[in-house]
Amino acid sequence: MSIQRPTEDQAHQASLADLEDLLVKGDAAVIATDLDGMITHWSVAAERLYGWSGDEAIGSAILELLVMRRDQTLGEDAIDSTLETGSWEGKYEVRCKDGTFMLAFVRGTLIKDDVGRSVGMLGLSMDATAPRAA
Repeated sequence: MSIQRPTEDQAHQASLADLEDLLVKGDAAVIATDLDGMITHWSVAAERLYGWSGDEAIGSAILELLVMRRDQTLGEDAIDSTLETGSWEGKYEVRCKDGTFMLAFVRGTLIKDDVGRSVGMLGLSMDATAPRAA
């Protein structure tokens, strides 16, 4: 009898699911992309926050889906900073599926594999338009 080890992708997805479980209660959207900014993971909280289902969002370019045309440079700079320094955070206006806009606080970080190679980016975002209740 042989023991099957999870593939790298299965381990990565399990890790994202564990992180998502910890963050969903805080209403933080969890979004993962590959190094080119194509969405590979879209949490239930991201569905609630932005309006697109996972099926609609996965495979889309994060900048095209959420970032308004006038803020494309800011979005590109955020991705570049994440790739160069390992993280980025800030606030900017994003587009929701229903056509409304929302000020979002976004924190991005690199996802690395077991040998330290960058394999993607993980973003956490929350609605920053209204003050949070204490």
